[in-house]
Amino acid sequence: MAEHQEIRAGIFVSAFTSWRDATAGVLRASGNPGLFMRAISSILMPSWYDPIDDLPRITDRTILIIHGTDDAVVPFAHGERLYEVCRMVNPQVKFRSVQGGDHNSLRWIDSSLDGEMTEFFRIAARE
Repeated sequence: MAEHQEIRAGIFVSAFTSWRDATAGVLRASGNPGLFMRAISSILMPSWYDPIDDLPRITDRTILIIHGTDDAVVPFAHGERLYEVCRMVNPQVKFRSVQGGDHNSLRWIDSSLDGEMTEFFRIAARE
């Protein structure tokens, strides 16, 4: 998105901070994977494209980050961290939590979300 100036706004839903953080979360959720598996995953997981590195490069466009508080796939802390990092360089970043939302049910948990996303893009299109 940073290289494509024609994209004027973006919504990131249930996004992870980095591949390695996402993998670590899955391993933790599966119990104690052991030192060997943790070491292998840190070696094998790519770090060449991580949202935590790329999103802060977008300093001139409106971004909305949405995350469910009960997301077991990509924990809520990932969304909060992305917002914190982006907010330091882009005052147009907004964060929207969905109370009780898991990874795939945000729009069903909070029926106002569709309207909010539509309005977000309408406003961005006018800017």
